[in-house]
Formats: sequence, C-alpha cells, structure tokens
Amino acid sequence: PIGNEQFWQRPGEKPTGSPRLFMGLLVDNSGSMAGKKMEEARKTMIFFAKVCKDMNIPFMEAAFGSRAEVIKQFNQDFDDGSQRIKPKLIDYTMANESSTNLHAGLEKTIESMNEQQRRLRDSHGLIFVMTDGGANAGLTGQKLRDYIEENRGRLTFKGFGLSGSSGERNQIQNYLNQYFGESNCVYPEGFEDLPDEAFRVLRVNLMQFQRFLR
Repeated sequence: PIGNEQFWQRPGEKPTGSPRLFMGLLVDNSGSMAGKKMEEARKTMIFFAKVCKDMNIPFMEAAFGSRAEVIKQFNQDFDDGSQRIKPKLIDYTMANESSTNLHAGLEKTIESMNEQQRRLRDSHGLIFVMTDGGANAGLTGQKLRDYIEENRGRLTFKGFGLSGSSGERNQIQNYLNQYFGESNCVYPEGFEDLPDEAFRVLRVNLMQFQRFLR
C-alpha cells in the first residue's frame, strides 16, 4: 500500500561473539605424489580428522591436482559412513593428476572458511598444505604469493614439503618459502616422518591459537 515503507529482508544468521578455530587440510594429488608420499599423506589426513573431532574443531579436507576436490566439508561427520568421506579420501588421493593447481585447492578451502567465519566475529582459520612441488597450473609464482597474502591475517597458512633427496628438498623449499614464508613451512627428512612432524606443528599451533578453541 502507498505510504508503507516496510522493507522485507531474507532472515540471516547473526554473528556471535564466541571465538572459534577452523582448520583445513589440503593434499597434493599430482602424479609425483604416488607411493610412499601419498601413503603418509593419507595417514596424516586421518590423524588430523581424529584430533579435530576429539577437540571439537570444525575442519575440512580437500585434494588438488589439475582441479580441486573437496573430501570433507565443515558440516560433515568424518566417521559417518553414509556420507562416504573415507571412500572419497581414497578416490581423490590416487596421485593421478597431471598438474598441480594449488590455487584451486586454496580457493575452495578459503571460500568454505569464509562462509563459516561470517557467523562468528572472532574466529581464525588454519590451512595446512601437503605437497611435493610448486604450483604449475592456475595462479603460480608471485601471483599465487599475492593471493595468499591477501587472505593472510584471519587465516594462517602452513606448508609441508615432501622430497626424496636434497636436490628435491631445495627445490620445494624455494617454492613453499615463497608462498607461505620460511617460518610457516616444514620439510620432513623422510616421508615416514610426515605424521610426526604434522603432530608437532599441529600441537604448536593449537597452543598458539588456543583462545579460539571452545
């Protein structure tokens, strides 16, 4: 009716003041990850899922190769067989992709974290990346570095670089240090050391961001 200035808006969820920590784990699914690297990466993904579930930390997991695939979203239960998360973990970590599009994996994870963080005024996201090489598809080099920097602050990025020799280690260090910063990267001596290194880094970061735990 004329004179009625009432506006209708879609109801939205109001942000709360309670702190919360969100975690995302990304694994490289390119062909060079085949064998022991991927075996240890899968163990680490299962370990992360157990820790996050035990501590009531919302988390997601994804794989990236030529494209990115979400294995588990924040609102899914890792142990619920009906959601087929564990079969997805196997299917999306076959190390059968021809390229390494790290940006695609980060983008999916960041979009999901942004959606979660809109509901909380005081929250932080931790993103862990396991890879054995530099990005060679999507955003690469300085453009990828700039993309990560744009999202740093409310998000913290950690890299695990996997290598089978000193030459490979130097190469992956050059890549990941550029993307995430030297202090945010870990390079296990052997592939079998990845789960233990992941536990150490996770423990340190949970202590650092303990005010976001609830």
